[in-house]
Amino acid sequence: MFDFLLLDRTIFVFTRTAIILGLISILITFMKIELINWDKQLMMLFIVGFLLITISILSSQVMEGVSYKNVLEFLLASGIILLAISVNKALKKLAYIATYDSLTGIYNKNNLKRILKKCVKKAKKDNSSLSVIFMDINNFKNVNDNLGHEIGDKFLQKLVKTIKSNIRKRDLFIRYGGDEFILILPDTNIIDAKEIEERIVTALNNSELSVYGVSLGIGIANYPEDTYDIEELISFADRRMYQNKQQIKN
Repeated sequence: MFDFLLLDRTIFVFTRTAIILGLISILITFMKIELINWDKQLMMLFIVGFLLITISILSSQVMEGVSYKNVLEFLLASGIILLAISVNKALKKLAYIATYDSLTGIYNKNNLKRILKKCVKKAKKDNSSLSVIFMDINNFKNVNDNLGHEIGDKFLQKLVKTIKSNIRKRDLFIRYGGDEFILILPDTNIIDAKEIEERIVTALNNSELSVYGVSLGIGIANYPEDTYDIEELISFADRRMYQNKQQIKN
């Protein structure tokens, strides 16, 4: 005669084991997710709930006080929480990509006008000046052509690191294009901007990057001395950079 009681117990043990493994899998997945501060409290609640349900399942009493419906509801809620956190991480990643340059980690061109507009607005309110330094790398094409783009990328990363270590915390650093960069210097007149320029050039010449045979082309513009217009401020700095290059060639 077939033992239905044994079958029932076997199914129960199998189901109980599957639920436990499912809970453990969710917990491991959850642990791998990098959580921001407010997620840590959620993490603690999840762990407490996980432990309570696991203890109930493993107890000698058959799920006393906890039904399979409770477990399924918990699993569903956990899945929704994990999905919400994953979406939150994805949105943060998209926001980072939209704001920062992926190679160098500084601001990208998309944020230039927004940042400059904000800085000019503050300068106008405080009745102060603001300088913009436009830079590009002379002979950088030779680095890419002769040594390869991988070396060129590493060069740019080291260059950005060198420049960042020679500017102030309040200064804003933006990658404008391939080898073009812009510095926005709040509360800075032309004289102070030239001092920062000289500091950057000296640091570059004294660094390991000097062996690549490159130099910086630099132009400076100032608000309000040169113009009140944001786009003209960038154009002024750009034109002065090329004028300086021509003077050096001549």
